[in-house]
Amino acid sequence: MNERELFEQTNHRALSGAYYFAGSEELLKQQAIDRILALLDPGFFDLNLKRQKAPEPLLLLDALRSVPVFDTICVSIVTDFSDEDVLAGLEQLRAVDTLFAAQDAVTLFVRRGAARDSALVKLFKSKDRFISFDPLDSDRAMRMCMRFAAGRSVRLDRVEAMHLVNMVGTDAYRLENEISKLCDYVGANGTITDAVLNQSGISNIVDKTFEFCKEIAGMLGSDHDTTAIQTHFGT
Repeated sequence: MNERELFEQTNHRALSGAYYFAGSEELLKQQAIDRILALLDPGFFDLNLKRQKAPEPLLLLDALRSVPVFDTICVSIVTDFSDEDVLAGLEQLRAVDTLFAAQDAVTLFVRRGAARDSALVKLFKSKDRFISFDPLDSDRAMRMCMRFAAGRSVRLDRVEAMHLVNMVGTDAYRLENEISKLCDYVGANGTITDAVLNQSGISNIVDKTFEFCKEIAGMLGSDHDTTAIQTHFGT
């Protein structure tokens, strides 16, 4: 399953059973979780949300078998877990099938960073329940900036959005932070122009990376030529 399919299933309230979230793009992962939590009735939110860290098998089984309270869905979020322990525990309880059996309960196994190709991951992939939140490419990062600005009633055209991506990089958290500051600067109904970007104090990430590499080389007492680094980063 990809992010778009998850988004559509969430919008149609068609989620059920367990899902495995992994990948290095933590902001997009958290946004997906927030959209799922938004399905819960605010009046009974706390009754229908469980958070478990490295749960024991019986506690995990209890989460998988949860039923909603005065709502149509309940959600459990599992973190800091071992793939091997989860699978071994459920196998010991003969309850592996409960991962995907629930109709009105959603369990999210949330892995920080990339996932290993474990037996548990393979199981989730076989059920089309594994979602990897991968780093943004430049085009998607540009569109994310434009959507964010539009949500703040700020105009940001494609050329300027790509300029911002080139300056900041494609990390979603950093992009959101920088675009938020720029929106605050120009205000509602304002426009983020090249002049605004150039005056913003945002340094080009390529320059920062190259300077960082040179600092590391200096700390290590290296007298190596930095030509290879320059070539790699296009400077």
